[in-house]
Amino acid sequence: MSSNKKIREEVKLLNPIDDALFTKMAESKSFCQEILRVFLEEPDLQVISNVPQKTYKNLQGRSIRVDLVCDLESGQVVNVEVEKNSLNHLNRVRYNSSIIKTNTTDPGTDFDKIPRVIIIYVTKSDIFHLNRPKYYVDEVVRAFDVIVNSGLLKIFINGGVDDNSTISQ
Repeated sequence: MSSNKKIREEVKLLNPIDDALFTKMAESKSFCQEILRVFLEEPDLQVISNVPQKTYKNLQGRSIRVDLVCDLESGQVVNVEVEKNSLNHLNRVRYNSSIIKTNTTDPGTDFDKIPRVIIIYVTKSDIFHLNRPKYYVDEVVRAFDVIVNSGLLKIFINGGVDDNSTISQ
């Protein structure tokens, strides 16, 4: 089998949760806009810019490379991560969000002007084991079940559940 034919066969086995294919798809602003409209359930959402495989530097520690970052017309910043492997997903989301906020905020910016960051974390399996295609992970005031708006929205998309919803499709 020629190397080109072998490569074509391997590409046929890829799906959007594979980094190589997702990176290529994420080069298209219309693709990014469509997935964000579905994931965020906002049909009029407008993507201003999209950058796949963006690196954020941390001069005092670990830098990150995110699968996709989009700036929205609303002023929000969205990071989409696709992950097939078992990792400490929650810690990764927390760390990435802090580095993204640090790198998208100029020194001296008032705290109320820091852009809202949305992390959408797409996994191959159900990391919460609750059989849902989509999870919001919020900060809450214990004992009162009051959700706190800290300027960070964490959404986990589970690729392992197909309930015929728009998200799972």
